[in-house]
Amino acid sequence: MRKKENAMDLLSRKSDRKTDGFVVLALSAVVCLLAAGAAGKEPAQVVEDSTAQVVDILKRPDYQKDRRKNREDIRQVLLGIADMPTVSALALAQHRKKFSDAQFTQFTDAFSRLLFTTYIARMEEYTNQKIVTVSTEDEGKGRKLVKTKVISDKEIPIHYRMLPAGDSWRVYDVVIEGVSLVQNYRQQFHEILVNNPPEHLIERIEKKAREHETTQ
Repeated sequence: MRKKENAMDLLSRKSDRKTDGFVVLALSAVVCLLAAGAAGKEPAQVVEDSTAQVVDILKRPDYQKDRRKNREDIRQVLLGIADMPTVSALALAQHRKKFSDAQFTQFTDAFSRLLFTTYIARMEEYTNQKIVTVSTEDEGKGRKLVKTKVISDKEIPIHYRMLPAGDSWRVYDVVIEGVSLVQNYRQQFHEILVNNPPEHLIERIEKKAREHETTQ
C-alpha cells in the first residue's frame, strides 16, 4: 500500500524536483494549446504567433489583484483546447479498458483539474524566458512534433506532440528534457491501477486536485 501512496505523491513531488523545467513546461504548454485554436496555420507558426498572447495574460495589470478570474481565464482556454481525452487515454494505456465511460469522463475531469491547477501556479513564476522554435517533424498519421527550447540561464528542450483537429491542432503530449508528460503519468497510474480499481485512482486524483486548489 505504501508503494501506491508514493507513486501518487509523485504527481506533485516530481514537478518540485524540476521546478525550472516545469515552469517552462507550463508556460509553453499553454502557448501550444492556445495555438491549437488558430485555424489554417502550421503547428510551429501557431506556437510562435501565440507566445505573445500568453505573455499578455500573465502580465495583465490586475493579474494578482484579480488572480482568481485570470486563472479561470487560463483554465477555460485549456479546457476548451487541450485534447484531454486523448492525454488521459494515453496515460491510462492498457488500464483504459477497466474504466466505464462514466468513470473515464470523471477521471479526465479530475486529471484536467490537477494538471491545470498545478501548471497555472507554475506559470505565475514566469520570468521572461525566451522561447525559440527549433523545428517541426512529421511523426506519421498526420501528427507533428514541434521542437522548441527555452533559454534562460540554460537551454531547456521542450517538444510538443500535436494532433490535427479539422484545420487546427491540439497538443496530446509534452516532452521536457526527454521526459514525456504522458509516459510519466502512465508509469504512476500503472503502479496504482495494477492492484486497485479505477475509482481508487479517481478518488486520489480528485483529492490531490482539491488540495492544489485550496493551497494555491
